[in-house]
Amino acid sequence: TKVRLENVITLAAGSPEEAAGPAGQGGAVLFQASGWIEPDPFPIKATALVGGVVESVEVLEGQAVGEGDVLARLVSDDAELDLRTALAEQQSLEAQAESHHREVEAIKAEAEATSKRITVAEARLRELADPARRLANLSNANVSAGEVEQARLRLVTQEAEVGALRAAYAADTARVARHELLEKDFEGRLMRAAAEVDRRRLALERTTIRSPINGIVQKLFVTPGEK
Repeated sequence: TKVRLENVITLAAGSPEEAAGPAGQGGAVLFQASGWIEPDPFPIKATALVGGVVESVEVLEGQAVGEGDVLARLVSDDAELDLRTALAEQQSLEAQAESHHREVEAIKAEAEATSKRITVAEARLRELADPARRLANLSNANVSAGEVEQARLRLVTQEAEVGALRAAYAADTARVARHELLEKDFEGRLMRAAAEVDRRRLALERTTIRSPINGIVQKLFVTPGEK
């Protein structure tokens, strides 16, 4: 490729140009030359990582920028609404999970109370079993048939109560196990909701396009209103 070469203008030491230096820059001027700035070895593109419409361009060609400086902004209304929706869904799910957890605690307390009632009922059953057995072994001359039958019925009633309490305890235990499985499901759903919030927040942050390095803007490829 043929190029045109120009000689640079060297400056003598102690010249006014050297003393003044370029505006806004430190150090002395060593030479002056006409030309253009090119990146070495390649240009770095600051691209949008999400689709959208350009709302504003914050820099001009030839402008020096620092790493992290805002170069352009995309219309962020949709991204903001998506983030608010994801946050609302996460909060709703957290409330459901908390309510479910409290329900599990209540069922556990109910199961514990039932277990204690079983202990009392079993003690009462043993208390009734001894006189019922003794009355059944006595002759009819010493005790009436009605007393024997009453003792037997009290024993049968207590046995039924113990059985009912044991069934209730088994049901409570099964409910606790089922709800604990549901708690694990809530944990997974909460993790997915948190990931969705992070994804939406990242999409919103990416509507602001920033400079990846310290450098000079070589060329702009978009204007406000473009996709």
